[in-house]
Formats: sequence, structure tokens, C-alpha cells
Amino acid sequence: MKKIIVVLLALFIAVLSFSASQVSGGAIIYQGKPVNAQTMLPFMNMEQAAKSSQIFTSPTAQISTIKAGFYQYNSPQGETFLYKCAGIIGLDYIVEIIYDGGGSGVFTSIISVTMSGNTLYYSRDIADGDRTAGGVTSVLVTNGSVIYSQNITPYGLMALTGIASSHYANLSDNMISSVGISNSIYHFRFKKSEILSVSLSAETNNNGSKYYNLVQDKKSGVKSQQLAFEKLYNRYVGGGKSLLTKEDLKNFSINYLKYIAVKK
Repeated sequence: MKKIIVVLLALFIAVLSFSASQVSGGAIIYQGKPVNAQTMLPFMNMEQAAKSSQIFTSPTAQISTIKAGFYQYNSPQGETFLYKCAGIIGLDYIVEIIYDGGGSGVFTSIISVTMSGNTLYYSRDIADGDRTAGGVTSVLVTNGSVIYSQNITPYGLMALTGIASSHYANLSDNMISSVGISNSIYHFRFKKSEILSVSLSAETNNNGSKYYNLVQDKKSGVKSQQLAFEKLYNRYVGGGKSLLTKEDLKNFSINYLKYIAVKK
């Protein structure tokens, strides 16, 4: 009986703490004030995030001048940090984060945090990436799930097909070789993401190709993989097939492997 009372008391305290906070205009609100973006800094490093908690006093949050709907913090070291709360699932705030350390990388992530009093606690990470290699482009919280989109590289696209192959190894996975957007759903209850579709980019490069040409390696194996991907990509996009379902992704991989076999 005592254990039940303790559990109920803890739950009651959590509910009281949660009720004192809310979300408004992309910010987490605590006692009527938006939580500053600086508060989210400890959660940027996924390796340290699980050990992190952040006490805050809710200083006046600065609305971002870089991206609408976000809150921004500029550090004395020249770093830019933005966050936006996309919604709430249970007691978890779903937060989209953008971090620019001043170098070439622009790191994005989706995490969830919980709040107790004036302290935020890391809960879980949902997605993360850097520019075209998994960079988060949109987040929507609906019906207890998180629907999100990310930039993908050639290698990233093939990794989503569900078919494993060593013939993906030499495809580009750098930060400037985006070939489209992946659309996924994260089932919060089951802690699992599921791919919904991929939207291939229809942009062209200077050579008129639908695909961003990859830097060709002198090794024939590398070159053949890259050329096979480009040929297939152009065939799909040029033929008006730019939205791929899960089944389409599998067929894309099968056709790619056929191209590789012909090259051999």
C-alpha cells in the first residue's frame, strides 16, 4: 500500500510540474516565459545527452532571425544554436535542434526531453544528421508519433531499401551530394522509426544531369557503382518517378544491382 501511495505521489508531482509548463510559438514555456535556446546546448552531443540534465531560469528567449519559428542563441565563441518544440507526446517535449559551430557542418537533430521543476532531462534521440547526410528538414508531431523528413545521400538512399549489399560501399555519403528527401515516422510508444517514402530531387547540375555528379575515383569498382547509381537515378527522375514508396525503394535497389552485374 505504501509503495502505491509513493508511486501516485510521484506521478502527481510530475503532473503538477508538467502543468506549469507548455508550448507556445515553438518555445517550451515555463512559468509564463520561453525557455532560452542556450538551455538545450547539453543535449546536442548525443554521447553526452543521456547523462545530461539542465537547470534553467528561463531568461528571455531570442526569436531566431535565421529560421522562422525557432529560438536562437549565439555564443561568445561564434556558435549559433536554434531550437523549436514541435509538440508534446505524453510528458515528452519533441524538440528540433540546429547547431552551427562556425565550421562547415550544420548539425540537426530531433530529441525528446522531459521537465521536472526548472530542470530539463534528456529522454531519447529520434533522428540526427549533417546537411545532406541526414539533415532534418521538417518535423510534425501527430497522434502520438513524429513524422519527419531528412536529406539523403546516394549511400543513405540505398541504406533505406531494406536490401543489404557490399555494392553500396563506394557510393557517395558526403555532405554535398543530396539526391532527395526521406520521409519517416517515429512511433514514440515503440521507440521505432519506419520509412514512409523518398522524394527524389529533380534539380539538375551544370551538365544537365538530374543527379549531382560524383567525383569519379580512378578505381573501376568505385566508378562503376557511381555511374550505375547515376544512370538509374536519371532513369527514375527523367521518367517522372520521383516519389518512391517502400516497395519502390526495394525495386530501386534490385535494378541498381542489375546495372552493377551488367557492368561486370
